[in-house]
Amino acid sequence: MLTHLLMLAALSSSLGAGYFAPVQAPYRVLIPLRGQGQQLPLSCESRSAVDVAGFWKVKIAERAFHERLPKTDNPHTGFVGDVFGHWGDLPPNGYGVYAEPVAAVLRDYGLAAEARYGMGLEGLRSELASGRPVILWAYPRMATQPVETHVTSSGQSVAVIRYEHTVVAVGYSDDAVYVVDAANGHRWAYRNEALLTAWSKLGQMSVVVAGRADEQAAAENGRTSDLGLQACPSANLCIHEVWYGGETDGERTVEIRGTVADSDMAYYKFEIEDSRCENGACFISQSSQMVNGGTLTKWSARDLPKGNYLLRLVIVDQHGEASRLPARVHVSLN
Repeated sequence: MLTHLLMLAALSSSLGAGYFAPVQAPYRVLIPLRGQGQQLPLSCESRSAVDVAGFWKVKIAERAFHERLPKTDNPHTGFVGDVFGHWGDLPPNGYGVYAEPVAAVLRDYGLAAEARYGMGLEGLRSELASGRPVILWAYPRMATQPVETHVTSSGQSVAVIRYEHTVVAVGYSDDAVYVVDAANGHRWAYRNEALLTAWSKLGQMSVVVAGRADEQAAAENGRTSDLGLQACPSANLCIHEVWYGGETDGERTVEIRGTVADSDMAYYKFEIEDSRCENGACFISQSSQMVNGGTLTKWSARDLPKGNYLLRLVIVDQHGEASRLPARVHVSLN
């Protein structure tokens, strides 16, 4: 491990790494995940995975996790090469593993894990604001290297990078993302631009763990996550999730989470689109506060008949003009 850390320091110095610093206030979100340094030369992905599993109260040994990974010459399907290999090599030599096998092994351990690509900064913030740490594939200390191509034994072309490395995103401020580094278990802050550049080299590859699968299944009662394209017309106007808790003591509560971030906004409002309402829309709620990946509204639907409704989220600017392209979602009240 000492050799690994020395190599990391030399690499980040020679490549001109992105700005980093110990995590300190002010920050908007910081998940209390504790990390440890990886035990093997090329086991950063396993280290990040077991750190996230530990956060969700699932204890896994790093070496046990690594042993459960398939061994292939394609990092999208398994671990490539020797875990005791030379850091910085490319396949078929000692290299590492990508998101899909890591998520699969986490699911084997009973966690609700999925591989994702192209999440973007706002998507990442949304996960963190919801209390979910995210494994990111990038570079050590957000230094950069060119993307190269590896052709597998089956003829598939795969993007690879030297010194491929994982970190766990655990928080953010306005201009930085906070991560736990698998190399040493320390928390660091990286400027948004540096992190996005390094993370994007492999398509913003990530693994998101929503918790233990048994607990997640119970929580899924009333949650709608497949909302369609109309729910997110832009990065600044986006509905991420709708939660409907069913009827309890006569109350039927709906919570909508997402992002509204427009510098010219006076307020945003939720409405139900219905021809029986005045001007075709019934008012639900409004707020003048910008929200990044948090709760946009939480309201009681007890006075509405059971059925399917079309909700829309509209931004009204300082001149009183409503956004031409609102966010829309369907909600079923049973």
